[in-house]
Amino acid sequence: MVERRRRLPDVLEAREALETKLAELAAERRTEDELAAMRSALGVLTEEIAGSRTESLREPGRPSRSLSRYRTVLDAIAAGQPRQAAAELDPGAGGQPVEAT
Repeated sequence: MVERRRRLPDVLEAREALETKLAELAAERRTEDELAAMRSALGVLTEEIAGSRTESLREPGRPSRSLSRYRTVLDAIAAGQPRQAAAELDPGAGGQPVEAT
């Protein structure tokens, strides 16, 4: 458990880099079918959050903030704005840091 906690910052840093680049590539390359699949996945996530009475005990309101962030990223992807999509996930550019789940 201690080893896992020690590695967590490295894992989150790698995840942040991957998610940022993937959002950028998605905005550049996504097809309409892929965009529809992303919207569908976001709809399922929205329903799951709405149907759940459980909030993060460490940070109340976190699920709804995360959902809002995902919507903003999806909007940038749909608009074909790779820099905006990446920036939404890049804390250095004003985006929200990746949170451990």
